Amino acid sequence: MGIPLRNTALIEQGSPTFEHTCGIIAGSAIEWVQVDTTFPRSRTWSPLNYVEVLNNSAQEITVYHNSTQDSQLIPAYMIKPFSNKPVRVLGIQNNGAVATVAGDVILRFSRK
Repeated sequence: MGIPLRNTALIEQGSPTFEHTCGIIAGSAIEWVQVDTTFPRSRTWSPLNYVEVLNNSAQEITVYHNSTQDSQLIPAYMIKPFSNKPVRVLGIQNNGAVATVAGDVILRFSRK
């Protein structure tokens, strides 16, 4: 056995948390977050496999995990964690008729 590679050690230890605060999301609109582009430092731990979605808005939202085929509904004022799936792209759709307030939807990405 030799000394483990630096990247291997970093991946096994997990990653820091990368936080994205969504802006105003109009009714029925989708905001997409490309993880590698939004957080260039996250490439060291790519793919990240844990997302925590904080929906502090009065609107229900749908979270699309890597595509529109894999979705999860999150009620208003709810925190929902997702884990054990690689995350490359995440979409947030406002299911309400009224726009969300900027800062009401927060996404926290990491590798666990």
